[in-house]
Amino acid sequence: MPSHAIDLRARPPAGEFLSQRMFASLDRAAAVLRRRGYDLPASIEFRSMPAFIDEMAAAGIGQAVVFARIENDTVGGTSNESVARFVKASDGRFLGVGCVRMAGPEVTGDLDECERLGFAGVAVEPGLNEPPLVADDPSLYPIYEQIASMGLPAFITGGDANPDISYASPVALDRMARDFPRLDVVAVHGGWPWVTETLGVAWRRPNVWVMPDLYWANMPGQADYTAAANGYLRDRMLFATSYPAVNIEQYVAALRASNLSVSSWRAISQANPRRLLGGTAVGDQT
Repeated sequence: MPSHAIDLRARPPAGEFLSQRMFASLDRAAAVLRRRGYDLPASIEFRSMPAFIDEMAAAGIGQAVVFARIENDTVGGTSNESVARFVKASDGRFLGVGCVRMAGPEVTGDLDECERLGFAGVAVEPGLNEPPLVADDPSLYPIYEQIASMGLPAFITGGDANPDISYASPVALDRMARDFPRLDVVAVHGGWPWVTETLGVAWRRPNVWVMPDLYWANMPGQADYTAAANGYLRDRMLFATSYPAVNIEQYVAALRASNLSVSSWRAISQANPRRLLGGTAVGDQT
């Protein structure tokens, strides 16, 4: 397998990422990985960047996107400045996605910072707000408008990061995608557990991309995501691991064994990320 797949979401064992929940407790990390069918990799056990790079290479991944995250009590935060420093020092191996607070005077400053730092996208995590919000909350619309004006994709988080599954509502995603047709909207965690519904939203909204990341392999909905990638959503399905939530090598092996065609793997891990982020933003890393 050539070493030029692009992992669209990872949190390396370095810097502020080490304060996040999965790195803070090895026992917890091992238990979470075991529950999902994976072994604890050396990169997590020893919090080792060299081991992480080796695991990426063994999985056929040449480049990864790292996400900033607003400070929160659920999983911990990572600042835009920290991610930018990490990306700058990586010689092109990593790209950055910034984050934005969802209320108060800091919002505009956060978005200006994302643009200044040259991020490839902006993460909006309504469920981590205090109080939690859904994706189509009217208070978020000025944020979406500015992201659209910046020409960047918006990464909207679903899955377990939310207080309950209602905050991953595919109805809310559908409405906001309808209201911002020129904004590329990425459903982080693939809208899980609303798998079929989220795929239905992407079918009817051509600006919606589906990124199941850790919820694709070995999880309920795997067959539906794979069918979408092999067929009707092949041009808008995206590969990501959400490391350290998975063992990268084992995750990629499980994903490749899920009846995903070779051409579909190339689409979700190479062609689609390049179209989403822009051809000049990503490139093969060996």
